[in-house]
Amino acid sequence: MSTSLHVLTKALEDRRPAVVRCRSGSGEVQVQVRFLADGRAGGENGFWAELAGGDMALIDGLIAAQSPVHVSFTSGHHRLHFDTTIMKRRRLFRRGERLLLAWPAALRIAERRRAGREPVGEQTAIVARLRAGDNVPEIPLQIRDLDSRGASFVLDPAQFPHSPGDRLQICLSFAGVDHSILASARYRRPLPDGRMRLGVEFDPSQSASLQNSEWFGRAMEDIRACRVQPKTESAA
Repeated sequence: MSTSLHVLTKALEDRRPAVVRCRSGSGEVQVQVRFLADGRAGGENGFWAELAGGDMALIDGLIAAQSPVHVSFTSGHHRLHFDTTIMKRRRLFRRGERLLLAWPAALRIAERRRAGREPVGEQTAIVARLRAGDNVPEIPLQIRDLDSRGASFVLDPAQFPHSPGDRLQICLSFAGVDHSILASARYRRPLPDGRMRLGVEFDPSQSASLQNSEWFGRAMEDIRACRVQPKTESAA
């Protein structure tokens, strides 16, 4: 077994949280899971993960079509990614939904920040928009990760004419209140689905303000609350 797959085995033993992403219509859907156990001991060429909720009809459709999904998780100071398929879904009495995912051929490993940002799922109550100027419609942003120093977003590249280093005005909305934040674009990366990932760094003065603000603290608590809570039951 390769070194990277040994990392996945260890992640299963540690029951690490992970994010599963897939395409749905014209957008992306992501669900939170927690790794449970290697299924190969039971003769299954996959591993089990606990599902934190989601559209069961969509998941069943992915299983029936064997459509690819993208999985990411963190280990130490690295973020690991791999592509796989969902082989089956199983509901256990009082234990919720379990997914059997195919064992990947390989993992991709990327260095991540030592003080990593919080990954943001679709269930969070915080919403982001890019303010492009007076009398110009705001551009919706899908938040991927966030902390008081910066964030990364996903958006349509046709709506973003800026380059790294450009000054931006980001609007973060939480509990019905808009908060305007000045930021600088740090990178833009194309995604396989044609969209782009935009990384931004908030102005230092505003980073300090966010660290001490009550609303931002509550927003980050909301993001963390969407994660799967560890359980003590054994996997199927």
